[in-house]
Amino acid sequence: MQASTQPFQPDTEGVWFDLPADVYHAAPGVSQSTLKAFDEAGTPKHFKAAKPRVATEDMEFGSISHTAILQPEFLATAYHIPPTHYPAKGKKGEPDIEKPWHGGADFCKQWVKEHSDRPIIDREQESRLPKIVASVTKLEPFGSALKNGQREVSFFKRDELTGLLLKCRPDLIAHAQDGSTWLFDPKKVQPGEATEKAFQYAVLDYGYHIQAASYLSITGASGFVFVPFDDDEPFDSIQWPLSREFLELGMIEYRRILAAYARCVESNEWPGYRPGMAELPISRKGQARLKELQGA
Repeated sequence: MQASTQPFQPDTEGVWFDLPADVYHAAPGVSQSTLKAFDEAGTPKHFKAAKPRVATEDMEFGSISHTAILQPEFLATAYHIPPTHYPAKGKKGEPDIEKPWHGGADFCKQWVKEHSDRPIIDREQESRLPKIVASVTKLEPFGSALKNGQREVSFFKRDELTGLLLKCRPDLIAHAQDGSTWLFDPKKVQPGEATEKAFQYAVLDYGYHIQAASYLSITGASGFVFVPFDDDEPFDSIQWPLSREFLELGMIEYRRILAAYARCVESNEWPGYRPGMAELPISRKGQARLKELQGA
């Protein structure tokens, strides 16, 4: 993995270690998140018409947690953290006092309004961050990768089959002692959702296997490790490298979606629902229900 020695040029293949996130996201290139949105939209027409996704509070905390783990030095510049206390008037004849911060006070509401330029980390969220960081940094080899690896590296590569410029930005890249290269991706989960069974479902539901396959294809890395961590008590965490079968499935799905996307780009046609009429086949769930009732 050699970093480009040239200044970044959009629509160019290469690897950049220090490319700002906003420059990466604005640069031409098909990312895994774009393909995921394309596949989940239902039809290409609905993908083109989709509005930008609004981040939920849970998604925001996921971003905050990632920053705390991977780039803690940017927490203060990426987010606002409210003060621990706010000034309040004392009782009649008594001096003003400091009260513990809470969102209901007029001073606190005004502070939030005046600091709307960046997301705000509330006190409850801030209290969870050290426990999350402590949980994941004790894992090995993830802990060592945090110390010695490269974070937020931007890759751009032309796909030989479709001609599309692909891009990805792995959270963390590190080299093992045997010379192999590994990608690590922390994932915030609800407590207990990183067990083998639960995370197997998550991988399929959220397309993590497709993400892993696409990143490995673009970067040429040897392996991909997910690092799911609890976002609340007991603040546990685990490392899950995907199996060969999971990665094989991910690669098949990735090539299927990429090929469909490339056809739309090449033809500049983004079809919607099929025209005319077609008989609606029964689903697997419906088949199971039918067999159940037939056997009753």
